[in-house]
Amino acid sequence: MSGKDQKIKDEVEKTLNVFDQLEKIEASQFIYTKIKAKIESSSTEKKGLLSVNKRKLIMAAVMIIVIFLNTFSILHYLQSNSQNSNNQAEYLSAFAQQYSLVSTNRDYLENLYKGN
Repeated sequence: MSGKDQKIKDEVEKTLNVFDQLEKIEASQFIYTKIKAKIESSSTEKKGLLSVNKRKLIMAAVMIIVIFLNTFSILHYLQSNSQNSNNQAEYLSAFAQQYSLVSTNRDYLENLYKGN
C-alpha cells in the first residue's frame, strides 16, 4: 500500500474509534411517555381551533349572509327599476309633448284650421 492509502485508513480508524469512546447518554425512563403526551396535546390544540362543528357553523353563517345580501340586492334592483320605468314614461311623455310628437286628430284639425 502506498502512503496515501495508509493515511486514509488511519483517519478512518481514528474516526471509528471516536464512536467507541463516546459516553452513552442515559434518558429518563419516562421520556417516551413525555414525548407522546406532548404530541397528543399539540394535536388536540390544533383540532380545537377549528373543529368540524365550528367550521360547519361558520359556513352556515356565511351562506345566510350571502343569501341575505343577494335578496337585498334583488329587491333594491326591482324597486329602482320600477321607479325608473315610471320616470322613463314621464320623460318620454314630456319629450313627445315638447316636440309635438303626440297629437290627436282634434289637435291636428285645430292646427289645420288655425293655419288657414
